[in-house]
Amino acid sequence: MKPLIRHLLLLTPLLLCSCVTSRKVEDYLEKAENQPVAEAIVSDWLEQNREWYAAKAAKDFPAKDSIVIKKEPVLVPLFIKGEPIPQPETPAPRRVRMPQAAVESPDVSFFQKTIKEKEQLLQESLAKAEAARAALAVERSAHRETKQRLKTTKAERDYYEEKNRKKVWALVAMGIFAALYIIFKVAASRVRVS
Repeated sequence: MKPLIRHLLLLTPLLLCSCVTSRKVEDYLEKAENQPVAEAIVSDWLEQNREWYAAKAAKDFPAKDSIVIKKEPVLVPLFIKGEPIPQPETPAPRRVRMPQAAVESPDVSFFQKTIKEKEQLLQESLAKAEAARAALAVERSAHRETKQRLKTTKAERDYYEEKNRKKVWALVAMGIFAALYIIFKVAASRVRVS
């Protein structure tokens, strides 16, 4: 039981450190200026470990054997000299020409119209997505500015709170010293009188 508790006590700080590290990495990657650096690190990592990933993919997803179509042997009848060659009983197929009017191309104008409508909807959706992306970028920059102002305001508030606390203690000390001064003055004047 004791080794289990000891192992749990050792694993708990490791788990906390990994949580803090992963949170720091997420904070680092959320910043827009750090994203190109992060992408470069990931691409370098993938480039360095390409062979390992290729071997892992080949192991996990083996190539399927190509489908082999087995042809059954065609039996050719053997004819002995002197016997007549049998003729097929089915007559040869006749070629029937279709009238020119029946071979018209189908009407695809409906499909072209549908495709154009879909393209217009897609362009509108892309425009809306671009506008939303721009609005999101503006919101993010405003959020960053507000966050920075809030940090500055908190620092100023802490500074002035500390300053006010020091002033209060200075006033209390001055009040105590003034009271002691008055007490000693009164005591000294009584001593002189007596």
